[in-house]
Amino acid sequence: MYSKSDACILIVDDETGIRKSFESFFSDYGYTVYSAETAEKAMEYMGKYKLDVAIVDLKLPGIGGEELILKMYNSYPELKFIIHTGSVDYKLSKQLIEIGLVDSNIVHKPQIDMNYFIQVVEDLIK
Repeated sequence: MYSKSDACILIVDDETGIRKSFESFFSDYGYTVYSAETAEKAMEYMGKYKLDVAIVDLKLPGIGGEELILKMYNSYPELKFIIHTGSVDYKLSKQLIEIGLVDSNIVHKPQIDMNYFIQVVEDLIK
């Protein structure tokens, strides 16, 4: 099992406030955190750092969140994902199910209890 100081989280969201909030929150819990406002920027982190979990918004400028997850998975299949979406009707696509995502990988906005994210991340990296 990882200790928190060993785990690295990537936040991918085009909303600055969400990225900054997640950076502060996860940093306070001892995680190493990187953030990107676009899928293209997120892909740059893939070659530079060993990432454990990516928290990905679905609606991003340019490449969307689902496509980003599939690209990241193809290059780094050990990477775990949390989909962060404001869409209450969102259902996992067939392609995301095929790479192992399940409903517990989806966290809806707004998430009032940020500690829930810690639980989901820890469940993914154990």
